[in-house]
Amino acid sequence: MARVTDIGSAVRGNHLTNLEEYADAYGWELPDAQTTIYRVDDEGQIGADGDLYAVPSSLSMTGLFWNKDLGAKIGLTEAPKSMEELEDAMAKAKDAGILPMMLPGKDGGASFIYQALMVNAGGADAVQSWIVQNDGASFDTDAAKTAAETLQSWAEAGYLPSDVNAVDASTALGRFTAGEGLFFPSGNWNVASVSEAMGDAAGFTSYPGTTESDPATAALNAGSAFGIPANAKNKNAAAAFLDYLTTEEARQIVIDNSGYAPAGDGELPTSGDALVTEMLTVYGDLMSDGATTDFINNATAGIQSSTLIPNFQLLLDGSLDAAEFPGIVQSAYEEELGK
Repeated sequence: MARVTDIGSAVRGNHLTNLEEYADAYGWELPDAQTTIYRVDDEGQIGADGDLYAVPSSLSMTGLFWNKDLGAKIGLTEAPKSMEELEDAMAKAKDAGILPMMLPGKDGGASFIYQALMVNAGGADAVQSWIVQNDGASFDTDAAKTAAETLQSWAEAGYLPSDVNAVDASTALGRFTAGEGLFFPSGNWNVASVSEAMGDAAGFTSYPGTTESDPATAALNAGSAFGIPANAKNKNAAAAFLDYLTTEEARQIVIDNSGYAPAGDGELPTSGDALVTEMLTVYGDLMSDGATTDFINNATAGIQSSTLIPNFQLLLDGSLDAAEFPGIVQSAYEEELGK
């Protein structure tokens, strides 16, 4: 077995076994949202049209945590179903002296809500195409500009922490669970911590579409994904384990021992934890009719640290014109890929 982190390099280097025969033999019917980034075609292009080379054991998923107790103070009794409702709730929170959104700007946490805004403005396919490095795909789009303008306007309106660029992910989690912030864009990797700290006061929802009729959105990727090395001596045994990852028993183990979502298809496991149950409901809805992509910070090896983090910080403190943000990201992307 091998944990796969860079599917493109692994396949181009002939380091992994093509899993299509095993998928046929076992009858794997894994949703495209779970497997697209583990498929590679004959030309080395990652995407849904390629053959399968890895199977996820669990899935990380972005979403929006919210404080139900703070929501009650402004009349918010359920999670917002559109970006209009989200912005309306943040405006009411600001007027009530409540921080509208906890956000970690120090280490890239702004990318989660930004990506949702970009998908809403331009569609999931365009974002996913850029992430998997399809020819002609670009970050320098009207959708990326709109998302940047929106995020910057939230900072200017005082919807984000005044020290947003000094807040890292751990600090943001601690401050949110201590009662600071109506909303907290993060991911299901924090479900257990939020649930333990906040109990029934915590809620979890997907990022809403622009309007209530638009699909909700999330970034989705494997917590871990496993493949079979090309030179493995016991490939059939390894494939049997990959098949086990898709079973009800394995899926329940994931839920009982982590905040991650289970891989595979079929009826979702259950949980006695209310917040995990909300997360599973969100996950099920996204699998059926949501808009999912990989994470934009996975597009290249260096894009997160070298470009996204520093330029999100400039965007949030007003030092960067929002219209310039997409072009800066695209230029760094092309330079790193040698395009």
